[in-house]
Parts: sequence; C-alpha cells; structure tokens
Amino acid sequence: MTESTKKNIFKILESPYSSDLDKISLSELDQIEEVFSFGRCEFLLKTSNLLRNFPLQKRKKLENFIELREINSLKIFSEFIKLGQVLNSKKIKYIPLKGLQMNLLTYKNLHLRPIRDIDLLISKESLTPFLECMFSIGYKFKNSDIGPSEFKYSDYRYDIPVLINKKGVHVETHLRVIDERFNEMIFEKSYEKKYSDNLSFNFMSNEDLIIHLIYHATVKNGFDNGVVSIFDVVSILRNNKISYFDLINRADTLGLKKNVCCFLSMLNLRFAGLKIEQNFLIDENNLNLKNYEDLILLNYADKFSFRLFNNKKISKAFSRNAFLSESQGSKVGLKNLFGRIFRIAASLLKTIFSISMNKRFRVDVKRVHEINRYLDEK
Repeated sequence: MTESTKKNIFKILESPYSSDLDKISLSELDQIEEVFSFGRCEFLLKTSNLLRNFPLQKRKKLENFIELREINSLKIFSEFIKLGQVLNSKKIKYIPLKGLQMNLLTYKNLHLRPIRDIDLLISKESLTPFLECMFSIGYKFKNSDIGPSEFKYSDYRYDIPVLINKKGVHVETHLRVIDERFNEMIFEKSYEKKYSDNLSFNFMSNEDLIIHLIYHATVKNGFDNGVVSIFDVVSILRNNKISYFDLINRADTLGLKKNVCCFLSMLNLRFAGLKIEQNFLIDENNLNLKNYEDLILLNYADKFSFRLFNNKKISKAFSRNAFLSESQGSKVGLKNLFGRIFRIAASLLKTIFSISMNKRFRVDVKRVHEINRYLDEK
C-alpha cells in the first residue's frame, strides 16, 4: 500500500463527511474499500462520497451491506436497552464495552459505529444471578443445552460461552478484560450515568476504554480489528480531556505501555490536531511503527499465526484450564481433550498452507512475528 493511499485513508478517518477524494484511481479505490471493509467501517465510504466512484454493481452491493448492518445495529441496540432495564431492576452491576460505550457517550450515532453483539463486563460474583436473569428473559447458551446451575467457569477464558435469544441477538459476557488487575482498576474508576428512572449504565473511564480498545485491536488476537480502532481512539481523544500521564501509567501496570505508546505515536503522526506530548511517544523513524500501522490497517495473517509467535499464548493454549474450558465442567473428558488437540492441529495446518500459498499472508506473518518480539522487549 502506497503512502498516498494511507494518507487518503487517514483523511477519511479525520473528516468522514468532507474528505474531498474525487480524483483517485480504481485500483486505489479497491485498496481503500478493502481497508474499510476489514475494519467494519464501510459506512465511511458513504459519508466521504467514495461510493459513487465504484462500478454500479459493486456500489449497490456495498450500499445494501451498509443498510443491513445499520438495521442489525438498531435491533441489537434496542435489545441492549431492554436488557439494561432488566439488569438494573435486579441490581446486577455491569459495564457495557467497546462499541456500546462509544455509541452512548461519543458517537451517539449507530451509523458511524455499527455493533455486532452486546458486550458486557460483569464481576465473577455476579455470574450466577446474571445467568439466572438472562435465562429468565429468554437467553440461552448458543452452543450448549446446559442451564445456569450446570455451568462451570474456567479461568482460562476471559468470558463465558455466547448467549443468544430468539431474535438472534448475541451477548458476549466478559468476566475479565485483559486480567484481574485491570478488572479491579476498571470497576474502581467506573462511573454511573443515568438516562431515565429505570435505566442507568456504569462506564469505564476514558483512559481505561482507550487501553481496552488498543489491546483488543492489537495483541489480543493479532491485529484483527482494523481502522475502527483508530476511529474510536481518535474520537475519544478529540471529544474528552484525557490524562496521558494516567493513561500511560495504567498501561504500564498491565504491561501494555509500549503498545499504547505505539498507537499514540501512530495517531500523533497522522492527525495533526492531537498534539500529544513527545515524552509519551516513540521515535517516528522506528521501523516497527510502520509494521504496527500496516497491520492495523490491513492484516492478512490469521490470529493463530499471531499466537504461534507469542510464547505466553502458546503455554496457555496447552494448560489444564484451556482443556477444562472445552467441557465447561470440572473434568476434562476424552472428547474435549482430542477435540481441542484436533482444532489446534487443524489451525496449524491451515496457517502452514496459507504461508506456502499466499505471499501477502507470508509478509504479514513475518510482521506479526517482528511486532510480537518488539512489544515483548523491555
């Protein structure tokens, strides 16, 4: 991807409604579309008037996809409001995550930030009453017939299995974000905002939200979120007063200081109005910064290849808790044991095949390896 194409991408992210990008080639247009589709930000192609430059058939396909995503977001958000009222009535404390908080506090516009599911953070102590409440209003585990009393949580996972209702709305319930330390930090600094007599939400601080968004976009699953993470973090920085000292200090506590500094450095280079203090940034000539930016914009490598070069994730993948998470019980059965081994082997073979057949995949796997090594360095 050329530097000119990157500048056009960041121009759209900076000014979604007035990007003035009429004179671009079809090949560059395809690259931009690929980046925004990878990052689930197709709507920005519409706001920037780029859709009109596509061939008719592709333009109609994109317009239809954008419309369906908007309808789905409205359905999910409506279910989230109903769910919030029920959880409030049961006095179950929860924190809406990522896109939900962004839409409620920053965008206030589901077109700009579509959502795919309902992401919630609850404490382990609230798990049983939460599940009982969810089952009482029509939710159940998507891939299991067990009830709340039969479910056993494994510490290997940060969440419980996906819950689903008759309308097909998914609820992803997190019992931790990153680790237990961050959970404590989040709940300690969270605040409540009341919307009506029977509806209020607890939110994490903007500094914690930025850390979560950057972690989720990068080292959680291997740079698989795309430009939506850039759009989110820039929007927070522009619309709120951020304590960069507190942000970096909290990131350092979690071992994410270098990662957060890389992300801020990328934003500071691309968005002139931010003016982040130099002592929070890394050298703009650092070659790892280019790899970092390229992987966020568009990453052809899969998340398994990212984990393959991450020693911490490899050791966890073969831990007893990892196998327990397969059974959702207190024992590891042969079915769960061989099922997990089979899936790991299948993912490995798929990655090997992709590396051998796809040059772009090979390039990004190499970048993933280099970034893993760089971010792990003291």
